[in-house]
Amino acid sequence: MPLVSAALASKMIQATNNAHDAASANLKLGKAIADYVKQNAVIMYSWVGATTTPPPVPDPVVATKGGFIFLEINIVPNMAVDPVSALTGLAFNIWSGFLLSVINITDPTFKTTPAKIVPPALILSPSNLSEHVSAMNYLANSIVTWILSIPLAIPSPGNHVAFVGIGTPLKMI
Repeated sequence: MPLVSAALASKMIQATNNAHDAASANLKLGKAIADYVKQNAVIMYSWVGATTTPPPVPDPVVATKGGFIFLEINIVPNMAVDPVSALTGLAFNIWSGFLLSVINITDPTFKTTPAKIVPPALILSPSNLSEHVSAMNYLANSIVTWILSIPLAIPSPGNHVAFVGIGTPLKMI
């Protein structure tokens, strides 16, 4: 299932609704974002492979899917008094989680090397929205737009059944 900002916002709202303090709300928010992305992000890969015995036979499979196999987002309470500083801290925490994340082909017939991503900076702008649901929708939309803009460039070499090859991430949906 592709990433949908409204669905992410719903998960973020559910996670933080019953939080009794900033620390628990932040932990729940980070976990909700990470869990949603791991469960729903789909990375499309091209695959080029062949047998290693002469004469080489090309793998008929030329595309597969993957996703995040590791992603943790730890959002720490921010003591900023102005919205820009608070959002900068939040953005840094989310960006840091993605910087440490790992992606790979998830089809069990593939055995490939996991890869890292190098996300650009996440910049969150104040929304002037004071109502919780509207603010979460705005935040979720900003996060999903940013995630879908992350360049995917590091290939995943490995095996697919009897074929040796390389999977190249093309795009995330």
